[in-house]
Amino acid sequence: MAEILLTINLRKFLMKQERNKRLRRTAGYVRDRIAHYTKTQPENVIISQALNNAIVKFYSKSMLPLKLSVKLEGGKATATQFKETGAAKPENAKAKEFKKAYNKLIAARKGKGNGRNQQPPAAAAKGVEKNGNNALPHK
Repeated sequence: MAEILLTINLRKFLMKQERNKRLRRTAGYVRDRIAHYTKTQPENVIISQALNNAIVKFYSKSMLPLKLSVKLEGGKATATQFKETGAAKPENAKAKEFKKAYNKLIAARKGKGNGRNQQPPAAAAKGVEKNGNNALPHK
């Protein structure tokens, strides 16, 4: 039993088809490409139900490349949608710092209310009125 990973470019095929016929022809095209790469007949290619649903609902409209996992057993090729099983990609340090700062900002905003009638934190601590004579200078 051999397993291969394929990426099929649907855009190349679907751009040449009429819009109302794209949905019907996509699964046949995928079957033909799998048969070509695995050197089998199109009749010996089995497309899983989950892959067929994904093709109908998503890939025939978005035209993104389709990633497949194909298992070869006794002259038959069974295609399923490729799912990455590896660990998630580690984020870089800048992205982590940005997320931390963003989450702090959101948490601070939630505690303040709507923000229009609120005094700045420095003015509230000193007892300075918003529109009074003791207003803070603008920077």
